[in-house]
Amino acid sequence: GEVFQIATCSETTINRIAEIIRELLTKETGKEVNIIYTDVRPGDITRSFSDISKARKMLGFVPKYDLMRGLRKTVEYFIRNIHTS
Repeated sequence: GEVFQIATCSETTINRIAEIIRELLTKETGKEVNIIYTDVRPGDITRSFSDISKARKMLGFVPKYDLMRGLRKTVEYFIRNIHTS
């Protein structure tokens, strides 16, 4: 019945996450990928941070991947599997 935040434990702007994904997709596909910015909508977040102290204390959780490695593995997974579904 517990809720845990599982993350890298570092604050990251949404713009930085988008830029990393853009760079990875461009590198993996060889095609230029653009980020399209629109007006802010109600409820949009601009930054993301998760406090993992509870998961560390109760589960012994330690992040296995940093943000870059996690996003790289995610992009690679989707590129490998995009035509299989």
